[in-house]
Amino acid sequence: MCFVSACAGSTGSGIKIIHFAIIWKYLCASLKRIFLQPLSVFSIRINQISIDYKIIDLAICYFIVNFFMVLAGGCVMVLVSNVDYVTGMSSVIATLMNIGPGFGTVGSSENYAHISDIGKWFLSWNMLVGRLDMFSALVIFYPSFWRT
Repeated sequence: MCFVSACAGSTGSGIKIIHFAIIWKYLCASLKRIFLQPLSVFSIRINQISIDYKIIDLAICYFIVNFFMVLAGGCVMVLVSNVDYVTGMSSVIATLMNIGPGFGTVGSSENYAHISDIGKWFLSWNMLVGRLDMFSALVIFYPSFWRT
């Protein structure tokens, strides 16, 4: 449930409820188009306002990037901190989604003291990415951002 964490406009991290609503409506419309009415055109609407396909693409991209960051971050934590994958994954989820305790050795009765320094820096970066919102934090990796 920590992936579903905030409403639109909130500074909470994780995947916003509106992204799930857009993706769900897009999935339902795609399944209708594929299986029931292959020649029809469906419009994705929220509050009777048609959603542009660029917004739908961004919502899907945000969803995929979020899961990729959790999976890749879990692998990074296993490599740099010598923890099991459950602990590595849950530490990344806990810091990226800003929820606090995780599972394994970073659970509610444990702490992050045994994590290596590189692992703590990585988890701190995840906290920053989670709080600032993923796309605004990842834009620093685009070369066009650094051109004046």
